[in-house]
Amino acid sequence: MVVQGLLAILLVFGLVGVVAQHPGCTTPPAPFDNSTCPATASPRVMEPVNLSIAKWIWTGENAVPRGDNPTGPRAFRKNFTSACGKCAISAKILIAADNEYKLFVNGHAAGSGSSFTNADVYYTALEPASNLFAIEATNTGGPAGLIAAILVQYSDGSSEAVITDETWRTVLSSPKDFQLPTVDDRTWSFAAFQGQSGVAPWGKTVIPQALDIANSSFIWVGKQNNGTGQTSKGSRAFRKTIVTPGCTKRAVAANVLLNVDNELAFFVNGQKVEWRQHWWIGRAYYIPRPTLRPDVNVFAVNGTNGGGPASVIATIHISYDDGTFDIIRTDETWKASLTVPNDFANPTLDDSTWTNATNLGFWGRKPWRQIKFPKA
Repeated sequence: MVVQGLLAILLVFGLVGVVAQHPGCTTPPAPFDNSTCPATASPRVMEPVNLSIAKWIWTGENAVPRGDNPTGPRAFRKNFTSACGKCAISAKILIAADNEYKLFVNGHAAGSGSSFTNADVYYTALEPASNLFAIEATNTGGPAGLIAAILVQYSDGSSEAVITDETWRTVLSSPKDFQLPTVDDRTWSFAAFQGQSGVAPWGKTVIPQALDIANSSFIWVGKQNNGTGQTSKGSRAFRKTIVTPGCTKRAVAANVLLNVDNELAFFVNGQKVEWRQHWWIGRAYYIPRPTLRPDVNVFAVNGTNGGGPASVIATIHISYDDGTFDIIRTDETWKASLTVPNDFANPTLDDSTWTNATNLGFWGRKPWRQIKFPKA
């Protein structure tokens, strides 16, 4: 309770960056430089990535597209420069490979996978002006290919697509430190076109859900029938305060998957993101700066039950400027209130006296199995 109260005071006076992070931090993280590209983007429904415009590529070792290729790892790189007058904030990446891949962004490991039928999705922070996307793709036999689509988000709210094509650089090995921006790849070959997205032998690539919801819990507050989820009508308030770990890293962007049975009003740091009904359809949101703060962020939901079962379920992915990320899920650590105070979404509100939400169980339980969430 003391910590929550102190956090509220610090937020009011703008001092939260000094103490609200881990104990031992004596100075706030450096502020973002908005002199070149002011952060003017607003929270919005997540924009999908279009993998269908991407191309399957490989090294060209076999001059016949989609023919058998030697086994082993191959390195691919794409140096991306932001559009004139724009500053990149973050990226959403869809990727698949025949047979395996390791993905790096600006030298940081972002993920790995081993499927050419199912794409994987990743979210990461970007540098404002120049970014390096590097991939080690490994062929274990037969045809070989790599496909990716990258949605770059700018600070002004616009976006730009980057796809695998013949402008990517490649080499017939996986050199040490190939993923580092300091490596000069100008002598590397250009990638060889293998076919458009959907071509045989790979077929149509399955696009994943925008975020994983399987490990998130349904939550609510108040008396509820554990078997059916039945509860009383009315609105309830839910809040989650997320403090950026460490003393120097800064939150850059958040991606959120959210659903409420029956009706929701969603806020981040007091700013309304959306009001909506349709409990059987979940929604994905993108939360950029300046709505998202570098150090402390409060996610708040006004959930209204119109009768019958009621629940809130969410997954929050926060990207940090050092290439790391956190995933926060709805569970019993969320704060909840049987009433909705007028200022319930205000980040300065002290919610330390609120109860903890009731955990109703993981995704997949009745009666919410039919909820549909958007693809990445």
